[in-house]
Amino acid sequence: MEDSDTLWKKAQYYQKSHNYREAAKTYLKAAQINIKNGKKKDASTELSCAGTCLYNIGDLDRALKYYKEGLEITEQLGDLKEKSSLLNNIGLILSDRGDLDGALKYYKEALEIDEQLG
Repeated sequence: MEDSDTLWKKAQYYQKSHNYREAAKTYLKAAQINIKNGKKKDASTELSCAGTCLYNIGDLDRALKYYKEGLEITEQLGDLKEKSSLLNNIGLILSDRGDLDGALKYYKEALEIDEQLG
């Protein structure tokens, strides 16, 4: 079994090669390993990257699922920078789906965090 660092590198390669489906799959494997090993910050980043890859191929349901999982972890960790990014990504999906009020809620929360962080 590969370690999470090797999987991360492979996922990055797949993503740069526009093989988003394989990149997402590989990011998710790395995230599972990192969750198991208590590396929640890394897992959150990998879930976010998987979500972005899935967004790029139009799989909005799964992208939203992984963005929300990553958001849950960032909230546990108090990682405001990553939380803002994930909130923005969730808002983007909601906007794409035509849920402008829902999107605005997430965008406002992300903006509040960004203003807080400076």
